[in-house]
Amino acid sequence: MSALVGIDLLETTVEAVQLADMLVKKGGLPAKARVDALHVAIATVHGMEFLLTWNCKHIANAVFRGKIIEICRD
Repeated sequence: MSALVGIDLLETTVEAVQLADMLVKKGGLPAKARVDALHVAIATVHGMEFLLTWNCKHIANAVFRGKIIEICRD
């Protein structure tokens, strides 16, 4: 935990919630992965260049990746 001292926490914004909704609505992620969609959306809205995850079921899934990127860029 001491390694995290001084690292900013990203806020859940209205824009992030809206993007998460779009990720699910447009097929970037399944509805059951709503929390994962919000994780991706928060990182995107805050301009993060990287999202480190070991969630290969949804976030780092090769099947979903292209659609996630497309929706986030739009």
